[in-house]
Amino acid sequence: MKIKDKPKAILIGIFIMLIIIGGFRNTRIGVTVGDKFLVEREDGYFRSGNHEIRMIKGEGFTNFQMVLHGENRTAALRWSRSDALFDIEQDYATLTFDDGTVIEGTWFSDDMLLDKDGLPLGWSSGFMSADGDTVRVISNEELSNVLCKLDLGKTEQSGSIGIVLVGGLIYILGALSFLYPEKVHFFGNRWRYKNAELSDDGIFMEKFGGIIGMVIGAFFMINLAGLI
Repeated sequence: MKIKDKPKAILIGIFIMLIIIGGFRNTRIGVTVGDKFLVEREDGYFRSGNHEIRMIKGEGFTNFQMVLHGENRTAALRWSRSDALFDIEQDYATLTFDDGTVIEGTWFSDDMLLDKDGLPLGWSSGFMSADGDTVRVISNEELSNVLCKLDLGKTEQSGSIGIVLVGGLIYILGALSFLYPEKVHFFGNRWRYKNAELSDDGIFMEKFGGIIGMVIGAFFMINLAGLI
């Protein structure tokens, strides 16, 4: 391989690696719990770091064993039919938590529980400080929505392939600016100049902009901020 081809090969290798990592990070199946995305490791078992949820289905009920923010929690879910909302018979969930809290609500639009007044359960969860770090605390109401979704098999994808493609395009544009600063800078405009040529500072800035573009593209490709 020629020396001048090595940067190109390295950037292509990085691009392929980012595509693989981004595809993996954005296509995992699981569920969002508070500010964490728990990945489905096996049937009925979801985990991310030291957070986990395990489902144990019984006859007419489902038990959940959970570890959230270092706290062991359990809950039992039962479904029934009720006309408590709009006088229309619909799926009605009753969740009993280990702290004695009982959450009841009508399952609405395959997405959330509504109370007897038709208001969504679990909109607010609050925050707490632990060892100087602020972490989001999920309430029993919001957790109830999550558990109902899991029991009904309504998992979600951790991200989107679309954001990988957008990031890939940004990375490619950045890589082209780094490898071919003059061609990219004068693309479509060279005919306007008699002797078009970038100065050393101009080449440096074009390459620097290319590096910034590649970093931004990589950020999007692997979805570090959980954008989608």
